[in-house]
Amino acid sequence: MDQNNSSENSERSELKSIGIYKEIIKECFHIHISTIQFIGGGSYRVFEVNNNLIFKFTHEIPPELLKREKDVCDSIRDNLSVPIPHYLYFSDTCPSFKGAVGGYQKLEGTSLEGVPTFDQTKTAHQIGQFLSELHAINPNEKFSHEKARTELTELYHHIQKAAFPFLNKKEQQWTQSLFEPFLDDKEYWNFTPVFAHGDFDSSNILYQPSEGICSIIDFEEAGMGDPAWDFCCLLAEYGSTFLKAVLKSYKCAKDETLLKRIRFHSKRTIFHELLYGIEYNQPEFTAHGLTRLHKAMNNCDIIGGWLNQPMSLARREGFPE
Repeated sequence: MDQNNSSENSERSELKSIGIYKEIIKECFHIHISTIQFIGGGSYRVFEVNNNLIFKFTHEIPPELLKREKDVCDSIRDNLSVPIPHYLYFSDTCPSFKGAVGGYQKLEGTSLEGVPTFDQTKTAHQIGQFLSELHAINPNEKFSHEKARTELTELYHHIQKAAFPFLNKKEQQWTQSLFEPFLDDKEYWNFTPVFAHGDFDSSNILYQPSEGICSIIDFEEAGMGDPAWDFCCLLAEYGSTFLKAVLKSYKCAKDETLLKRIRFHSKRTIFHELLYGIEYNQPEFTAHGLTRLHKAMNNCDIIGGWLNQPMSLARREGFPE
């Protein structure tokens, strides 16, 4: 009985939260809303509105980053043959919300993450073509290899502090043997930076059976970086044969350590999920991260991506009450 009451209270709380976001959209953009559905969370709270609009609310990132994502999409769209978000609505001055809100027309397709079978040869070719176009863009942005190395070092220290208490000795030693040689070897830090998506996993690749890849979303982390970043999740989720097919259609330069860096970063992604589960008390993500860790330790070809489950709608500090 208590469990049922708790579930009902949780549902009421979630409906109340969604209602608050609905009112913010109406107030900011004067849109008639017939339907609104929470579809995901993380850096943003994301809602589908009227079955044809996607609205994103900044969450645990500075509001200006959504403006940057909008500007990035506007600046690179003409260089890409695959549709990407075109923000029609944006505000960082809405009186009832402290962050930024942006909305764009919903793009066609279903997340590749949820597609059980697809034409891997065709899809790999299309992904290779898209990444060739994206990585060829020259936005005249600066990139610091030393800053990237420092950020990875900070991530490793954070893993040691926050995740090691949840890992046994063997898991800790494996993690050390993954990060420390990579951080110390200068050959991994001589790559030529490209304009990278930065979060290129199957959840951000939209697919239709008739067309294959039909759109790409979520450019919040786009910017100059290691090209390996945009291949690592493909390796983790679909394995080395699929990655090889993608790289075959990739027309930009492939340096000598690219594959080694891809393999490292495919394993590095495990710890982002693990940290999320630990720090936000989401045990299902922690357990899933540990499962992926064990697959990596056993040299499995496919270690998987993040758990396919919307992140919590739970309010954080600074969000509507």
